[in-house]
Amino acid sequence: MRAAAMGLGLFFASLLGSCKSVNANSSVKDYYSNSTQVPYGNYRFDEVTWLTTHNSFNNNKDINWSAPNQGQSIETQLKEGVRAFMVDLHPTMDKKDAMLCHILCDKNLPFLKQNLPRFFNTVVKFLNDNPKAIVTIFFEDYATPDQLKRALDSIDGIHDLMFNPYAENVQTKGWPTLQDMVDRNKRLLMLSDHSDKTELGVAFNRDFTAENYWSLGNLGRDYSCKSRWGNVAINQKDEGFERLFVMNHYRNIGNRLLADYDNHHLRSRVEDYCLKASERKPNFVAVDFYDWGDAREYVASLNTIRGIVYKDANYTGESQFLFTGQKLNVDKLRFGNDQISSIRVYPGSHIELYQNKNWNKLLLDATSCIRDLGDANDKISSIWVK
Repeated sequence: MRAAAMGLGLFFASLLGSCKSVNANSSVKDYYSNSTQVPYGNYRFDEVTWLTTHNSFNNNKDINWSAPNQGQSIETQLKEGVRAFMVDLHPTMDKKDAMLCHILCDKNLPFLKQNLPRFFNTVVKFLNDNPKAIVTIFFEDYATPDQLKRALDSIDGIHDLMFNPYAENVQTKGWPTLQDMVDRNKRLLMLSDHSDKTELGVAFNRDFTAENYWSLGNLGRDYSCKSRWGNVAINQKDEGFERLFVMNHYRNIGNRLLADYDNHHLRSRVEDYCLKASERKPNFVAVDFYDWGDAREYVASLNTIRGIVYKDANYTGESQFLFTGQKLNVDKLRFGNDQISSIRVYPGSHIELYQNKNWNKLLLDATSCIRDLGDANDKISSIWVK
């Protein structure tokens, strides 16, 4: 059957996108463990989903505030699989340094504030103790470059760990694999919502990410996935690289019980709303109270996705995730279409496309992305994910 498809294979080869086909070498369990291998090491950085905490520092353990967004310390969050942190940078009272603070930051209320070097030290120690781990930090940024620089310069080894996407020419070369980042020990990415810190190696987030609006709305039911920024579309496509999709999924005010409900509905939010809007899987899933609900489990499942099928060419239009072992007829796709026009394939995957229903008459064993299936799009009747 595979031999019969070789002629079509030559045709499809001319349609392949930029996705590389390499062997995946890790399991879901590795995502939360100190594996001897790099979890998803052959995946590019933009092909992986990371558990992200919103207002990570505003927790019951590191500060004493009655309205936290997290229940665990930064150290515990790292131990339990959180790999990206959203934190607020503010000037200290004397304006000399930067600190972490969420509310009443101009008041002399030490219990609401966290020492920035202490936060950095916790992250750097974890990275040094776990040489396969990669961490991302997002700054909601009200500090000056000098204030942040003083904190960075006070931490031994942090500059050596920092991955600078400008110096790495990410916008023209694309993101590196996780294995490459680990091999070169460039395992700490920092992004700010201000563009004045690029000389410190801190990227301006709008240069590298797309992000949905930060709130679920007053009632927590606004599942739409509109862009947070007017000048960066949620599904923006760039010539040389894939933007990182930051998916926010939390309310205006943190609450454990409401976060538990929201985190149990992550799958619906992603697959029924944000996938359609963004045309990609999220790279960062940001939540309150990550240890309540299904956030950790769902993020782990997103890293088992083997491909995405799209209604339209160039990875656009309505789409659906494909998981290992899945067998389906095209007319049963979630978006209710009887054909697909492009397919995104993740490393190590085989997605077999068949001309007949019930997986007969193989057209193609897709191991790389196909940007435009051309005339073949109306010939595919069934899919088998391997």
